[in-house]
Parts: sequence; structure tokens; C-alpha cells
Amino acid sequence: MRRLILCTDSCSDLSAEQVGSMGIHVIPLSLEMRGETFFHHPDERELKVDAFYDALRDKVVATTSLVNTARFIEFFEPFLKEGSDILYIGFSSALSGTYQSSVLAAQELKERYPEATIRTVDSLSASAGLGLLVMKAWHKTQEGA
Repeated sequence: MRRLILCTDSCSDLSAEQVGSMGIHVIPLSLEMRGETFFHHPDERELKVDAFYDALRDKVVATTSLVNTARFIEFFEPFLKEGSDILYIGFSSALSGTYQSSVLAAQELKERYPEATIRTVDSLSASAGLGLLVMKAWHKTQEGA
């Protein structure tokens, strides 16, 4: 039986402790402030959440960008090379093009790895709503689903 890798993006707002204890893999979304790009990792390695909100209070403009197909391929492919399957639960397609990028990446990778199961799920939510769906999926995998 192939191992299932549960993935999401950083819009799920899961903490570093949560993703670590559950073994969830998170592709970071990016933002730009003051001409510098930061990736939003659960462990806040590039930008602390408090610093982000302080900058917004200081009227610094922040812009976001979707995760493109190439980054999804780079993120998913190592799991496929090791013989694992992927379940990605992503940020709402109504709010970002990130989910569509994951679909395109999965289609391309399915051609390279036809034996793999690659499922992408549009959560139709963000933040805690997305995080709760990911946690529910993790609990289901622990029950054998």
C-alpha cells in the first residue's frame, strides 16, 4: 500500500506544532512588502505574523501572489518519486488561483507518475475553515480512511 501525503497551503493557518505533530506538508503562499518577497511558513521563518500586522498598522502595502503550477510540481514531485500518493486540500478557488495551479500540476504529474494517486480538493474556504478541513482529513487517515 502506498503512503498518503497530506498537503495544504499556508492559508490553512495551521501552526508549526500542528503540522509537525500531524506530518502535514505545507506549501507556503507568498506576499510582497516594501519590494521584498516573503513566504508564509507555519514556523514564521521568513516573516513573523506580529511583524506583518505591525507593518499593516504602519500603512505598509502588502500584496499576495498565488502559488504557480511550477512551484506545485516542485513541491509534489519528491513525494511521488518516493512512491507516495498525495491529497492536497487547498485555499478556496473563489479567493485565489492557487487551487487551479494545483490542479494543473496534478494533471502534469499524473502523466509522469501514472501509478500515483494525486487528489486536489478545493476547500471553498480559507484560514481556520481550511485548517479544520485538513485536520479532519488527518483524523480520517488515522482511522484508516
